[in-house]
Amino acid sequence: MAVRLEKETGDLVVEGFNKGIASSPHVGIGNMQCVNISTELGEVMCSYSRTQVNQVPISNGTFSGSTSSHVHYSQSGTKLLAGSFVNVTASTITGLSTGYYWVYYDSSDTTTIVLSTGYLLVTALTFGTTGSATFSTVDMGAPIQNQPCVENYYDSSGNSQTRYYVGDVNGRVWVYDTALYNSFFWSGQHMPWSLASNSSDVSSSYSTASGLALLDGVLLLFTNYTSSNVGTAAILYKQTNRLDASWASATQALNSYLYPHFAFVNHNNYCFYTDGEFIGKILPSSTSSSGNVNIWSYGVVVVSGGSTDTLNIKNSNGGYLIGGNFPVEHQTVFFYSQSGKAPSGYSDGHTYYVVNANKTNGTFQIESSIGGGALTGLSNTGTIYFNSFWPNPSLSNNPSSISFQAVSLSPLEVSQCLTELGSNLLIGCQSNNIYNWDEISFAAGGSLTVIQAPENNTSSFVQANNVAYAFIGNKGNIYVTNGSYVSTAITVPDYTAGVPGTPSSYIEPYFVWGGTAFMRGRIWFSLQDQTATKTGNDGGVWSFVPSFFDPMTGTDQGMGLRLENQNSYGTYNGMANIILPLVSQAGLGSQFYSVWTSDGFSGIVYGIDSSGTTPYTGGQTIIETDLIKSGTILGKQKVTFSNIEYKLSSPLASGESVALKYRLNLTDSWTTVGTPQNDSSGISGYWSPIPFENTQEIQFQIILTSTGTNPTFVRLLELRIR
Repeated sequence: MAVRLEKETGDLVVEGFNKGIASSPHVGIGNMQCVNISTELGEVMCSYSRTQVNQVPISNGTFSGSTSSHVHYSQSGTKLLAGSFVNVTASTITGLSTGYYWVYYDSSDTTTIVLSTGYLLVTALTFGTTGSATFSTVDMGAPIQNQPCVENYYDSSGNSQTRYYVGDVNGRVWVYDTALYNSFFWSGQHMPWSLASNSSDVSSSYSTASGLALLDGVLLLFTNYTSSNVGTAAILYKQTNRLDASWASATQALNSYLYPHFAFVNHNNYCFYTDGEFIGKILPSSTSSSGNVNIWSYGVVVVSGGSTDTLNIKNSNGGYLIGGNFPVEHQTVFFYSQSGKAPSGYSDGHTYYVVNANKTNGTFQIESSIGGGALTGLSNTGTIYFNSFWPNPSLSNNPSSISFQAVSLSPLEVSQCLTELGSNLLIGCQSNNIYNWDEISFAAGGSLTVIQAPENNTSSFVQANNVAYAFIGNKGNIYVTNGSYVSTAITVPDYTAGVPGTPSSYIEPYFVWGGTAFMRGRIWFSLQDQTATKTGNDGGVWSFVPSFFDPMTGTDQGMGLRLENQNSYGTYNGMANIILPLVSQAGLGSQFYSVWTSDGFSGIVYGIDSSGTTPYTGGQTIIETDLIKSGTILGKQKVTFSNIEYKLSSPLASGESVALKYRLNLTDSWTTVGTPQNDSSGISGYWSPIPFENTQEIQFQIILTSTGTNPTFVRLLELRIR
């Protein structure tokens, strides 16, 4: 119980918030929403809020002619973000035809707009100064749940940067880059979440894209059909240094187009994907020379004319290598052009080998066969792109390979999620079976073992502490497996999904799992409890601490379940389909992107939130106590209280407050107790008189409201009832 009787004073004390939500309000804290917990101090407080960072949809927006290089956007309401992709549907502005454009700013003035047909390679378009145009934004579709696609690279100045990728069901990829782009018309700003696709991608019918992976500087998009080949599953690809290029087709020969293609890249840099009863494997083998490692990256080079045609990396146009690895002797290398601007003499996708690599000078040469000598006669100095991995296995001499049936499950199984546990791969299915694939021994006729879970439908895994947490079924149960057996770790209680005043809503709600992640020592997840007849109460971002044994106390110090965040759309309908931790966790609070669906059934909107810098300020932080047994009907043991006191660890700031509600059973609506009388110290306050008496049981709801200006986050220690 989170309630204890203090013998010295006779007070009932509610504390122990660091233990999180209990399995039932009969045994501990009933609920915690939008809270952060200070485990060592036992405090509960307001959590950091979430802020939407992608473009809010705009329909029938208008541009007006302004100057020869700008158009004007002055529509009240929704801001038009730089980096947005818009579709101009009608125009009387000279030089501005209908079609798709990227939006950039000329300055911090968000009404002065520059339009371009290029992503990153920006060319400002020129227009007439009169007329108007109508446009709509190209908006995000349903997010594809997958392993996070995060890419680290070094920019042309040698600074470490990161790109984050999110795919949607329409086959569109959204990207955020940490680099500052001083060469653009909106100088010194970060590129916001932007569409890393072109007009061809947007107009194509990839409307059942089902998986996204990032492998060796190449995005792999798994689709259930293409516009030209309905009914055939396809793997499409594009290199990440030419994101505005069209998708190319790696293969049309997936085993199934009926099921999701969850993709996972393991520590050996192999990409696995689910495909019905099969698990596919994409292997970017790197070299024909033993001992030489893959570049594991892409690069941009400049071809210098001359007798040996040296490829110069150091002086390339924004050239860099993902991971900073340099080509080595006999390394396989593939070249591809950008908008047909490659120097002559190269063949896209042809296998070449590195020779005369000179890391000091930033140069290398190529040969068609090992020992064949450096190629010459590659004329027309210019820019070309390269990678050590070419994702189309049909090309001759290509060392990369795709195994469509790397492992075969029972024909009755449908695989739908993957994770790595040690050197093995865990495969979650629609059934209650989890398969443990020892890839090395299996290739030699070894083992594919099966673990039976207590429920059907494994949605996702999170690996931590040498075990995997499995999100299974629709009852809110989270399990843990070591690869040999499955046991229950923690449960989201049915009670948390209840609607006050509606008793039936507390009985066996239906949960749907969303995104999952491991970040700052906690397991993070999202779920949806909304149904066609029930408003959601749980559709936020949750966390708990993986179980671990503390030798100092001799106890398990894990768990502490809580609902940490409400998404920026401001309700608990919908859920976060993807939780994407930031590579840099140097900020206050956990830093992550949540990619959300705002409503699971009607009025659906999709978006991306970032970690805010201020706490929740509108009273969203809620703590529901145990159901406190205060008396019995027999023996006239009903109890009347005289006052209730709260205690904080830090004085309230201006604009902060603590409010209190009560109910006399677990399903009634909440009733406000009144306005507290606050102590001059600011660290305590009390309610008296109390608007109820002769109670047998009682439950309290505590509402913490912080401020956005110099907040304390309202650090609650305890509630005292006397």
